[in-house]
Amino acid sequence: MYVNGQTVFRCVGFSWASSPACTELETGMLDWVGKMLQLPKEFLFAESAGKGGGVIQGSASDCILVCLLSARTSCLKQLREENPCSEDGEFLPKMVAYCSKQAHSSMEKAAMIACVQVRQLPTDAQFSLRGDTLRRGEFAWSRRHSGLTRTNRPRKRADRNLSVSPETQ
Repeated sequence: MYVNGQTVFRCVGFSWASSPACTELETGMLDWVGKMLQLPKEFLFAESAGKGGGVIQGSASDCILVCLLSARTSCLKQLREENPCSEDGEFLPKMVAYCSKQAHSSMEKAAMIACVQVRQLPTDAQFSLRGDTLRRGEFAWSRRHSGLTRTNRPRKRADRNLSVSPETQ
């Protein structure tokens, strides 16, 4: 952080252990942004007994990768609970991330890093990916690849730009 060309806050803020001050500043700032956006209290760190919060990413590409890895981890956890005798390696080749055709190329790169297939779906006139398009895309892809079906629970907001669904036999 610079003020009048002078460094006022210099640290290596990789984690709380390397710089507690950076982590506390980041947590406070994210709560401030959350309040500004009028997010529910569950999304705030200070007001949800430490269950809310988040991190500030260095770039949009980093953000996409972290989101995709988080979604993949969540799906793998769900699949492990449903199939305790299976290994992650059995599920990864069948996992698919859906995004719009307008998504940045970093989405494809993140999918490669996460070992998740990506399917690009068309957008509407406002360049938005709609829930009905997402549902049709998942169904059509599953039918073309016989034996693969969608096993995750229905999402409350299917019209988001990123959705990862495990597709298992």
